[in-house]
Amino acid sequence: MAILIPAWFFGDAIVSESLPLLREELQLLVPELEVLDVAVTQAGADSVISVEAAPTAVVVVAGQLLPIARQSRYRVSTLAGHVLQPIILAVAIVAAWPGRRLRQIVLGFVVLVPFVFVAMSLDVPVVLAAELHSMLLDLVAPDSFSILIAWKDALEGGGRFVLAMAAAAAAVSIAARILDRS
Repeated sequence: MAILIPAWFFGDAIVSESLPLLREELQLLVPELEVLDVAVTQAGADSVISVEAAPTAVVVVAGQLLPIARQSRYRVSTLAGHVLQPIILAVAIVAAWPGRRLRQIVLGFVVLVPFVFVAMSLDVPVVLAAELHSMLLDLVAPDSFSILIAWKDALEGGGRFVLAMAAAAAAVSIAARILDRS
């Protein structure tokens, strides 16, 4: 409960602050599209991260030139809460890790920060990029394999929880080693 209260109050700020980085990562993952807008919007009762993209001047997918009008728009979204899931779970795991002193818990939180950023960059941007890439792939090769789409499927099948657990375990392990050496 103590973790959910800060997430409730600071969650929107965390999601909003992550949007520029999300935009840059999307642009790298799907270079065939120009990311026009990344925003937090409402979809009913849910906050979602929505992306609008347009084709670049020349779009080549699966070795085929796509005759897509520059005015075309692609829109995808995912729940904004997906940004917070790995943070909340990783913080809870670090806080609840058994047999540790307060110094180790605090150091674990400090060490956790870069691992949470890595987990976040491997999650929501890839899910949104996979959705955009899937739209293009459906035009030329709907049954082909895409590593982006496979990763998205893995994340949505529980992979985002595995990322959070791995981040927490790494942070706890590194914190323990730092304290053992000092």
